[in-house]
This record gives sequence, C-alpha cells and structure tokens, in this order.
Amino acid sequence: MARVTGQIAFQAVLDGRVRTPSQLYSELLLAAAVAAHKYYGRPSERFLRRTVERLLPAATELYLNLLRTNAESFVEADRDYRTSFEARLDGRWSKGLRLCELVRIVSLDAGMEYHDRLKDTANAQHMALVKLHARACLISAEILSLLRSGHASGAHARWRALHEVAVIADVLADGDSELSRRYLLYEHVESLKGAKDYNSWAIDLQLDPISERQLKEMDGTVARLCDEFGALRLGTDGLHHCSAQRQRLGSLKKHRALHIGPTIEWPAIRSMRVRRGSPSTSASAVETK
Repeated sequence: MARVTGQIAFQAVLDGRVRTPSQLYSELLLAAAVAAHKYYGRPSERFLRRTVERLLPAATELYLNLLRTNAESFVEADRDYRTSFEARLDGRWSKGLRLCELVRIVSLDAGMEYHDRLKDTANAQHMALVKLHARACLISAEILSLLRSGHASGAHARWRALHEVAVIADVLADGDSELSRRYLLYEHVESLKGAKDYNSWAIDLQLDPISERQLKEMDGTVARLCDEFGALRLGTDGLHHCSAQRQRLGSLKKHRALHIGPTIEWPAIRSMRVRRGSPSTSASAVETK
C-alpha cells in the first residue's frame, strides 16, 4: 500500500499539483485514501494519518528534490505574479505615488544644495539637521518602495519613524547649537551599547569581535561625556541626555503636534499591528563650533 501511495503522490508532483508542503501533505492524504480503499475498503481516519506519517520522510525528500529541480521556475512564477500585481497597483495609485516621489526628490535636492553651500561654516546644529534630513529622505524612499509593492502596513510603520525624525529636527531647529551638539554626541553611548551587544553574539555567529582596546576607548569616551553632562542613559532617541534633563519623545510629539504631520491620534497608531519604530541617525564625533 505504501508503494502505491508513494506512486500516486509522486505523480501529483510530476503533474505540477504540488508546490507547497501543505499541498504535498494533502496529496499524500488523498493518495493514502485511494490506496487504502483499493486494499481495505473504507479505512479509518486514524489509519490514513498513520500511513501518511510513515510516508512523510520519503515525501519530504521528494519535495526537496522538487524544489532543487524547479527552484528557478518557482521564483520566476512568483516574480511574474508580483510584477503583475505592482503594475495594477501603480495603475490605480500612480498619481499619488508620483507626487510622493516628487516631494522626496525635491527635498533631497534642496537639502544637498543647502549643505554644500554652508558646510564650510557649519556648526553642530547644521550637522544634526543635515543628518536628520538625510535620514528622513532615506525613510521616505523606504516608504515609497513598500507602497509600490503593496505593503501598506510596513509603509505606515516607516511613516511613524519619519514623523519622529521630523519632530526631533523641529525641536533641534528651535534650540541652540549646544542642544544639537549633545544630540550628536549621544551616538557614542548607543555605539558602546551596540558594540557590547555585537560582542555577545560574535562568537556564535563566527564573526570577529570588537577588540578590548576599542571597547576601552569607547568606554572612555562615554565616561568623559558623563563627566561633562552627568549620568547618561540609553533611550529611544538622542534627546535623552542625562538624568537631570529627561524629556521623552512623547512630550515632544505633543509639543509639535500642531506643526508636523496629519491629524492622527497617537494612541490609535499605537494600537495598529505594526512595530513601533524609533529614528536613528549616524553621526561621527562632533566638534564644538
């Protein structure tokens, strides 16, 4: 019976009726039922499942061979489907998507020209805003890519990250150069935490760990910042400087709610099935100017 069941399932693979593990299991169950009916009449469900369990190891190997043999055609078929879907999506939403893309292009061009004009005399505030602007343009490109491929929830999650970048940029723009300097220097704290996290997994991932000398240098930099600003802590954004000056991003959002972004309640956004993101920016050591 097992031989007959295997032959029926194998024929299903050859006929192209099996493309996924669930389809393979269904074909095995059907083949077992057909073979059992041929030999034993009407079999019980328990009998069928035991038969399928006995056949699963060989069927799994059969499915792996199917994947190896037809991998290229499977991928191409999925790509064709995605291309067709994205073409239909673009046909319906092309006007809005192109307007979004145009805003990103104009914003990127304006930011690059502004930075090129003032970079020789730039202070910490200028550098912080330029880096945040570049980060915002990058997130905008990610949002557009997700929208074009139909991943609306993912695009909405990145939109929230973009909103937070805009909030931080607005606050830094209203502040003085010292506030921006602190914001940029906080990267040293996050870099130290990231280095320690990396080293904790480096051996398991067969990667070269960060040297003790580099970690000591990073520890020394953070220690000097603690001497200058007080006890530093890791937060969701670079505005968490020290224990005496904690200002949560949520209060900044409320402070800027009338100036940035559409009128959407943040509790409603938090309730959506998307991961809460937080902005991050890459900054090198910042000199006081």
